[in-house]
Amino acid sequence: MFTKKNLLMPDNEGEIKVSLNILKACGYKRGLCQLLSTDPDTGICGDVADIKRRKEMFGRHQIKHAKIE
Repeated sequence: MFTKKNLLMPDNEGEIKVSLNILKACGYKRGLCQLLSTDPDTGICGDVADIKRRKEMFGRHQIKHAKIE
């Protein structure tokens, strides 16, 4: 999803945002939910087994801190 071609400016002078092009390429709601392993009707259930599976699949949800010199 976050490939170099998706980081470029849209070629239609800003009429459509890049994020909409990404959604179109992956298949809108159903395609995005499939990429994120999420049920499009119920969303993330969030039980312990689901959270563990998501951590294994996608990694921990964290932002690295900037190094301070």
